[in-house]
Amino acid sequence: MPCEKELAIYQGVLHLLAEGVDIYALKASDIAQAAGIGKGTLYNYFSSKEEIILSTIRYTMEDHLRRLREAMDQEPDFSGKLHCALGYELSHHSHHSQTLFLLSYFRARGLPPELKKAGEFFPALQEETAALILQIAALGQQEGVVGNYSPEEILMAFTGVFSALSLRLCSQPLLAKEPEEELIDSYYRLLVRSLAP
Repeated sequence: MPCEKELAIYQGVLHLLAEGVDIYALKASDIAQAAGIGKGTLYNYFSSKEEIILSTIRYTMEDHLRRLREAMDQEPDFSGKLHCALGYELSHHSHHSQTLFLLSYFRARGLPPELKKAGEFFPALQEETAALILQIAALGQQEGVVGNYSPEEILMAFTGVFSALSLRLCSQPLLAKEPEEELIDSYYRLLVRSLAP
């Protein structure tokens, strides 16, 4: 868990992104100001702007996965867990967009050699996410809602449906006439149909 100052730094980065600050023009002093700390204090925790951005990505992704898992643990069946996951994507989409934007920074510039070790959390987080998806699918198989598909096919179906929802949220904000429950249920049905027995 990050300490209070690290958390303030992460929140500062996310706040700046939400305000539309150009990440490539972002300076350490901007981050320090947004975090409510001095620039010197910033360097007590991180050695560079790139390390701050990478740490913000890691914190955000791990925090969202933890919160999602906790919320889904409250649901007893496949339908409840999947509706919960889709609802979580819907309500946290703006945060996910910020994380993807941060990731694009490293895609454009590459991960600096000194941060290669720090970036090793990506594969582990992908594996944890895949394991969660397969766990949900196994519950769906037990309930007779999901057919007998390979792990790759299951992961492709989940990725496709969640990507479609994310793309829709990016390109077409929710309209007042379309209740969230109906939108979530339509993507639930799409996934169930794609993995039907």
